[in-house]
Amino acid sequence: MRGVLFVCTPSQGAFLFVSVPIETAMYRQSSMIMQKLPVQIALNTSTIRGYELPILEQIGVASEAGYDAIEPWLRDVDAFLESGGRLGDVKRSLDDHGLTLAGGIAFWRWADSDVAVRREGMLLAEKELAMVAELGGRAVAAPPF
Repeated sequence: MRGVLFVCTPSQGAFLFVSVPIETAMYRQSSMIMQKLPVQIALNTSTIRGYELPILEQIGVASEAGYDAIEPWLRDVDAFLESGGRLGDVKRSLDDHGLTLAGGIAFWRWADSDVAVRREGMLLAEKELAMVAELGGRAVAAPPF
């Protein structure tokens, strides 16, 4: 795919029009930016939820797209484990793809007004926090519902 990359230098009063592969232009620009930042860029998998990919495929997508890390819905990791997968398989896939786990997205219902629901939510939180830690993650996004 070819596109036109417009570079404007107003102080010089000139425009430069260069035809380069758009992917190359974006990659070079992002590479220059990333070399200056001491942070990782992570794929929040809620942005690809509509594709209903299993967790190992989500990891592959994140790697292929050039992300440094992934932040999956923990429900997807749980589904993988419930289907017979092992947490070690997820960790190995992360390692094989050169990704880290930025954290996870969880829905524990930890603030529900019903005590029984809240207790169940806290049990799930305990399980998923341990899972995230084992995968090398250090954070979980957990709304109160």
